[in-house]
Amino acid sequence: MLLKVIKLFLFLFIFWNNLSLAEISSTEVGTAPPKTPSQKPEDVRVIKIGDAAQDVELKKIDAEWNIARNHLKNNDINNAIASLEKIKKLQKESNLQNLEYITAVLLRKANTLLIESRLNEAIYLSNIAIELSPDFYPAYYTQGKILWRNNKISAINSYITGFKTAFSDFIHTFIRIGDFFIIGTAAFLLSMFIFFVITIIKYFPLLKHNLQEITESPYLQPYLTFIPWLILLLPLLIFGPLIAFFMWIILLWLYLSNKERVIVFLFILFIAYSQTLFSYYSIFLTAREASALNAIIKIEKGYWNNEIYDELIETIKKDPTNKRAFYALGILDKNMKEYEKAIAHYQRATVIDPNYAKVYNNLGNIYFLQKDYDRAIENYKNAIEKDNTLISSYFNLSQTYREKFNFVEGEKVFQTARIKSPDLINYYVNLVRNNPRQLIIDEGISFNDIFIQAFKYPENQDTFVPKIWNIFEKRIKLNDTIKYVIILCSLILFLFLLRKSVPTAAYCRECGKVICPKCHRSLLYKGLCSQCLRTFAQFDGIVKKEQAEQHVSFNRFQKRDALIMQISSLIIPGAGHIYYGMTFKGFTYVFLFIFTIAYLLAGSSMIYADNFFYKEKDIIHKTSIFVFLIIIYSLSSYKIYKIRSGG
Repeated sequence: MLLKVIKLFLFLFIFWNNLSLAEISSTEVGTAPPKTPSQKPEDVRVIKIGDAAQDVELKKIDAEWNIARNHLKNNDINNAIASLEKIKKLQKESNLQNLEYITAVLLRKANTLLIESRLNEAIYLSNIAIELSPDFYPAYYTQGKILWRNNKISAINSYITGFKTAFSDFIHTFIRIGDFFIIGTAAFLLSMFIFFVITIIKYFPLLKHNLQEITESPYLQPYLTFIPWLILLLPLLIFGPLIAFFMWIILLWLYLSNKERVIVFLFILFIAYSQTLFSYYSIFLTAREASALNAIIKIEKGYWNNEIYDELIETIKKDPTNKRAFYALGILDKNMKEYEKAIAHYQRATVIDPNYAKVYNNLGNIYFLQKDYDRAIENYKNAIEKDNTLISSYFNLSQTYREKFNFVEGEKVFQTARIKSPDLINYYVNLVRNNPRQLIIDEGISFNDIFIQAFKYPENQDTFVPKIWNIFEKRIKLNDTIKYVIILCSLILFLFLLRKSVPTAAYCRECGKVICPKCHRSLLYKGLCSQCLRTFAQFDGIVKKEQAEQHVSFNRFQKRDALIMQISSLIIPGAGHIYYGMTFKGFTYVFLFIFTIAYLLAGSSMIYADNFFYKEKDIIHKTSIFVFLIIIYSLSSYKIYKIRSGG
């Protein structure tokens, strides 16, 4: 269930950016034509596939780029720009969508020019960098940094564009969401610690009072002031934070309000599922280094080389049941004209999953290229049988029938596909029309393939997950947490059954003194001691309830308590709310405050291209976080002010 929730969250987080998520992708040969809304349906992702003609264009681009790079090294920006304009023309002619290796160099040079205050030249290079690689999100961040000096609005727009473009990069998005989960967990644990500290301060006098009532030994009476502190602090020093939290829950349980007990149960629930949670965290933390995931993503983007091939081979050696690795290898082999190897890898994928429809489609394409049309038709029909929504297989089947001069059957299949998805069929027709060497559609790596591969558990998870847990708790093994949770819940249940027989102390809501049923000043109406109750009594001895309630609501805390509440809220927003009794609101403020601070110190900014071209944090990042902190402080302080003023 938890995995489904995380998957849904990740899906929605990416989808808001209008990211294409369909499983249909890729062309057989040639590159995709420029994206045009009239041709390309929104749910189709087309991969760049190279051929011999394109290789010639790439060589021309590389030759021109060598000239431009030499000009950049010599600070001859004008001649460099002239060469870059030629590269843009060659890129357009070859239909290449991104030249990231050129863009990265241009961005570094633009940043250097910015430092040298050559602003116009820096802006020009950043514009060319974006034109060469419109999907390369660091280009927009660099441009925003350059524009910030003269045009704040344009800079912010550039940052926003980069922010949205960044989420088309799966690894970037996956790691950013992982940052939120991991930092959120750390913030939750720190918030719980602060919650326990506040409740200890709040209820410590009650615990001390009960110990004095229970202990009648004259030898222990002088030390009763220190004994409660020892009971509270020794678990933290000797056993670690988790056992300390559990012991604090037991000691303070009878004094906690219902809302405070809900917060405690949230903590217990977190510990009970900690092993599962930390297992998922390990996936987010290792995504950047996951070789199989990165290889599949590169193939989805249309890149392939021997390094990617070797990574997939190593993945298969470690996990022979990874059908997506075999599928990716089949794509690589076919692109490198190694048709027999591609067939072998595709067939292995069908052995692992006989219902893997896309594999049959691609197998049919290989047989089509080998002019074995009968076997191609057989595989296309298998693909349609496994998935009757796979429009590419219908299109390929119709094309194969036409190659066999069976135009009637071909047209019949084509019209069936058009009824199912007219936009997609029109797109395929235009794709073939604009690429004369292309007759069929190849299925590439889908978002679903990437997504499932991302949630493959890391190879070293057995050692990695305990390391994450040890940051929080070193003395208790992660596997043993459920045992401690069961023991804790059993003790809580035992306290619940004994609650009426245990004389629990409480504060008088008016004078603030600690009293219990054993005291001579017993608790009576509305949490008032008998002495304070008589203060509000009428002459005939009958209490005016409305007057008592109104008076108590304005005088619940003494000056000392109000001062503690205000000081604690200045240190940590929300702490005063917890002390006052506004538990949920206070805990939310504390959590948001700690989360924001933790993200500022340790988190990877979602609007900052980390680990790319410059080290200093950008002003948008800092400003947004500090504004959020100011909002939290303002809301917390305003509520405390209202409480102190009697509102």
